[in-house]
Amino acid sequence: MPQINLEAIKKAMKRKGITQPQLASRLRITPSSVYRKLSGETEFTASQLGEISDYLGITVVDLFGYHEKSQGGIF
Repeated sequence: MPQINLEAIKKAMKRKGITQPQLASRLRITPSSVYRKLSGETEFTASQLGEISDYLGITVVDLFGYHEKSQGGIF
């Protein structure tokens, strides 16, 4: 699986004022699971990435950082 751009998720969360516990609630997982996923210890599932995309208002493509590499960054 391609590498997820965790910084894009963190930046979008900060921009929207969304906390890790709020994201956890939306994903129906524990806050400690969100922490582990955002620190790269474990991975988000495909369905969680779709939910994150909807919740944060970013595209799945943004989550993989393809825009950043090809267009000089979106965040």
